[in-house]
Amino acid sequence: DAKKFFRQQLPDLHDPFLMKDMDVAVERLNKAMGKKERILIYGDYDVDGVSSTALLMTVFTKLGFNIDYYLPDRHSEGYGLHIESLQKLIPKYDLLITVDCGITALDEVDYAKDKIDMIITDHHLPREILPDAFAIINPTQTQCNYPNKNLCGVGVAFKLCQGLYQSLNKDIHELENYLDIVALGTIA
Repeated sequence: DAKKFFRQQLPDLHDPFLMKDMDVAVERLNKAMGKKERILIYGDYDVDGVSSTALLMTVFTKLGFNIDYYLPDRHSEGYGLHIESLQKLIPKYDLLITVDCGITALDEVDYAKDKIDMIITDHHLPREILPDAFAIINPTQTQCNYPNKNLCGVGVAFKLCQGLYQSLNKDIHELENYLDIVALGTIA
């Protein structure tokens, strides 16, 4: 069991489409790719958030997305989504993807929902009421059938990459190039 755990192969990983809303998020990303929409990754300033942001930036750039990122300032903004930041960012983008944050941002997502589509990827425990986002990918949310509830933020971001690769019929083994980023965030 230990050898299998430490020597897993990508094809042995759980199907990313077991996650609630993965299909919705991947379909929206495919639409964004086809229309060359401007996408913003909204991260977090800790290692999990930065590695999640770096992973999506790297993978999405390689796939040809029109992609950018934003990391809130630890001292002036603090953790998570902020309406003031969203006010400045939303006019520049067509789709916003959070990494390692957003699951408790009810007011911020409510502010943004009529202005931009938002995909939340997070691993933190949700409250009883979820934000009204376009899609929420979080294995800890209720009605999510993904068997591993202990993924960190970069683990959830990696599952999004895996789902996107599957939908595009890309070689899943290409994602092995990014496992160092996933390991960094997971260990931290």
